[in-house]
Amino acid sequence: MLGLGSVVSSSVMSGQEVWNLILFYFREEFAFYIFIAGLIISFVLSFAVGANDSANSWGTSVGAKTVSLGWAYFFGSVCEIVGCTLLSGDVIGKVVNGIINIDAYKSNVTKEDIANMTLANFTNYENNPDLFLEKEKLLAIGCFSVMLASGVWQLIASIFSWPVSGTHCIIFGLLGFTVTAMGADGVANVNELLQIIAGLFVSIILSVVLTAMLYGPLYKYCIRPGKPFKIGNRIVYGIIAGLAVGLPVAFIVNQTEKAYGIFPDNLSKTTILLISLGIGLGVAALTTILSIFVFLPLIKNMKGNLALDVNPSDWLKSKKRKEKERAEKAKQVEMQDTNNPAVIEITEESLDEMEVTKIFRPLQILSAINGSLVHGGNDVANCIGPFVVIFYVYKDGILPVGKVSAPWAISLLGGVGIAAGFIMFGHRVIKTMGTNISEMNSSRGFCVEWVASVIVLCATVIGLPMSTTHCKVGGVIGAGLVQGLVETNSPKMALKYVNFKILLGVLLSWVLTIPMSFGLSSIIYLILKSILM
Repeated sequence: MLGLGSVVSSSVMSGQEVWNLILFYFREEFAFYIFIAGLIISFVLSFAVGANDSANSWGTSVGAKTVSLGWAYFFGSVCEIVGCTLLSGDVIGKVVNGIINIDAYKSNVTKEDIANMTLANFTNYENNPDLFLEKEKLLAIGCFSVMLASGVWQLIASIFSWPVSGTHCIIFGLLGFTVTAMGADGVANVNELLQIIAGLFVSIILSVVLTAMLYGPLYKYCIRPGKPFKIGNRIVYGIIAGLAVGLPVAFIVNQTEKAYGIFPDNLSKTTILLISLGIGLGVAALTTILSIFVFLPLIKNMKGNLALDVNPSDWLKSKKRKEKERAEKAKQVEMQDTNNPAVIEITEESLDEMEVTKIFRPLQILSAINGSLVHGGNDVANCIGPFVVIFYVYKDGILPVGKVSAPWAISLLGGVGIAAGFIMFGHRVIKTMGTNISEMNSSRGFCVEWVASVIVLCATVIGLPMSTTHCKVGGVIGAGLVQGLVETNSPKMALKYVNFKILLGVLLSWVLTIPMSFGLSSIIYLILKSILM
C-alpha cells in the first residue's frame, strides 16, 4: 500500500473521509485494473457468443437460401443490439443473483463502522480485513475468471464449428468459481440453480416435441398435398403469420415496460402483462386478416422466389452495366439448353413447391428477426452478467443491497460485441445449423426458428436463462424426424432424415461444455487469486 504520509496530513479525519481513502486505494491498487481487464474480456466474451450462439438464429434461414449471409449479418446485428439494450434486464438479474450468493462476498462494514473509522485502521489490517474489501476482491477475480474461461471455450468451439451453449458456459463457470471460493456457501439458492439447469436440458426436449407438433400437421395437411393458395391453406398460413408478428410485439411491450416504465406506476404486473398480451393479440388478428386477403394474394402473383439475396452493391451499378450482365446470363442459359436438349420439365408439383417457398420465406425472415431479438434479450446475460458485478465492485466497493441490475451502457457493450462476433465468425456455425444436421427448406426453417424463439421468449419474460442453441438443434431434429415419418410412414426410415453423425458431435460438445467451463473457471480463479491476493 502507498505511504499514507504522502497523501494525508496529520490532521484528524472523519470516519467518512477515512472510508473514502480506503475506497481510493482499493480502486487504485486493485479495482481499476480488474475493471479494465473485465471490460475487455466482457467484450471478447460477447464476441465469442456472437460467433457461436447468434449464428443459430440465422443458420436455418441461410441454409434454406431464404436470406444471403450478408443480409443475415445486417438484420442479426441490429436485432441483437436492440434485444441486448431493451429486453435483457430480467435474465441478467437471474444470472447475477440466482447462482452466486452475493451476500457471501460482502464485507461486514456497517454505517457505524464507517462513522467510527480512524487512520489507525490502516495500521491494523490483519484484524480488519473487511475494511479493505477482501471478499469483494475475491468476487471480482472470480467473475473475471468465469468470463475468461467461457470466452476461451466458446472460441475453441467456434473454430471446430460446434454450436455450444453460451448459457451452459456461463452458468457452470459461475458455479465452478463460487464452489471453489466458498464451497456450498457460495451458491445462492440450490433450488433456483437446479431450476436453471433443468431448464437448459428440458429446452431441447421441448423444442423437439413442439417443432414436430407444428411442422408435422403443417407438412402433412398443407404443404405436401399441394395447392398452397387454396382458402383453407391461406387461413392456416394467415394465422401463423399473425402469431409470428403478434407474440414478439407483446413480448417487446412487456419487456420495454420493465426497462423504462411506459405504463402508469399504479398498474400491477399482472395487468401490464395482460395489456401486453392484448396488444399482441390485436396485432396478430390484424396481421392474420391482412395476410389472408391482401399479402398472400399478392405473393401468389409475384414473380421470383422472394429470397432476400440482393447484393446491395448492385444498387450502385449503372443501368447499362446491369443490362449487360443480364444479357450475359441469358446467353449462358441458352448455351446450356443447346448443349443439353433434355430441358427440365416444370411440373405442377414443382410449381406448388415454389409457391410454398414463396409463402414461407417472408415468415422465415420474421422468425429469424424474432429469434435475434430474444437471443439478445436472453443471452447477453451470459456475456455481461459477471462484468456487471465487477462494475459495482469498482464503483461502490461494497455491492448494493438487493438485486444487481445492468446499466444501459454495459448492455449496449454486450450487444456490439455480439454483433461483431456474428459478422466475423458466424458463418462457421451457420453452416452446421443450416445444412449439416438436416436438410433445410423455408417451411421447415420457419418452424424451427419460430418454435425456438417462442420458447426463449417465454423464458426471457420470467427471467430464466435458456439455451437458444439447444432450442434450435432440438427444432432441427424434430422437424427432420416428423417429415421423414410423413414421407416414409416408418419410424426407422424417418431416422435417415437427420444426420446423427453431425448431431453426435454437437451433443458431445454440449457434454464437454459442463466440465470445461466448471474446471477452467476454477483453475483460472485459483491462479489469479494467488497472483493478485
